[in-house]
Amino acid sequence: PYLLPGDKKPALQWSPTDGLTISGNLSYMPEPGTDWKDIDPEKYQNIIDAFHNEAVYRLAETLLGKDMPDMATSLLVGGGTEKTASGAFYASGCVPHDCGGNDGFMAVDPAKH
Repeated sequence: PYLLPGDKKPALQWSPTDGLTISGNLSYMPEPGTDWKDIDPEKYQNIIDAFHNEAVYRLAETLLGKDMPDMATSLLVGGGTEKTASGAFYASGCVPHDCGGNDGFMAVDPAKH
């Protein structure tokens, strides 16, 4: 399954005798050990890619809690990031097929965390 930040979904397996069964659960996980110094918005195709960074992910998890998957979904339709003079970067996006009805915004400041 495709997981968004904060998502947890069952991993399914199929066999001819048992059919489709759950073999375990998958959870979205950032790249272990990545920190604020590792952030490079030039490499991000979408601001959601910032969640791959463990420091960003952990802070977002604290700020958003159980709403993190909804926030990430609100950024799915979007482009690259814009950068400020201070080094912070940001982008907006929207839920697929609901742009204008369910939009999101995210900013990351690597210097000030």
